[in-house]
Amino acid sequence: MTNLKKNINQSNKKKEHNCKLKSEAKTYIKKVIKAIKEKNQINANKEFSIVSSKLDKLSKKNIIHKNTAARQKKRINKKIKLMK
Repeated sequence: MTNLKKNINQSNKKKEHNCKLKSEAKTYIKKVIKAIKEKNQINANKEFSIVSSKLDKLSKKNIIHKNTAARQKKRINKKIKLMK
């Protein structure tokens, strides 16, 4: 019975941690979109490199699916290229 409680606690902590990481990635994505809307090429590229790194790390740890990370990076990069 104690193993069950321990497993529940572990999974809850892991869920909180993963949600925090996902939220952080979403925040960085919003920063890139904001830079794109402001037509700030330098800032958009800088933020995109950070977002790309975050998404790769999340997909490597199986927090998000690898295709999801690739799709999000592709869409953001496309918007940056259209800005030029």
